Amino acid sequence: MRHEQLDRPQTFDLVDPSALATILPNPKPETAVPDVPASVGALLVGVYVMIVALFALTIANAGAGPFMIAVDLVFLAAFFSVPAIFLKQERKTRDRPSLLRFLDQGMQTYTGPVSGAGALVQMFVVPVLLAFAVLCIGIVAMVNL
Repeated sequence: MRHEQLDRPQTFDLVDPSALATILPNPKPETAVPDVPASVGALLVGVYVMIVALFALTIANAGAGPFMIAVDLVFLAAFFSVPAIFLKQERKTRDRPSLLRFLDQGMQTYTGPVSGAGALVQMFVVPVLLAFAVLCIGIVAMVNL
């Protein structure tokens, strides 16, 4: 097995790090999501804020409801601020497409091209269904009061 050979350096090839400079003289980082418009991120934030708002409307009167809503808001802030910070750090190699251009052209994935509408469905199916589930739970909770 390969890991058993690590104690014998003569059994594997060593790469000199200085040789990488001749292969990649000026490496450039890859853009994280070059095909996705920034408005899709704003829409995702809106859906998750709607979920927390539905929680606030339906379970705020419960015993630990306000605490759960506060924890949700903290996690929501972390969930969206960390990627936003990462995206601010990357260089602007090209402009992101508008939402209309994204819907028209779609995007490239590992398994091939996806239409813009298909990509949006894949991005939003879980959050929208989660919001619908929270709404249904809230309606059931209000009816049983």
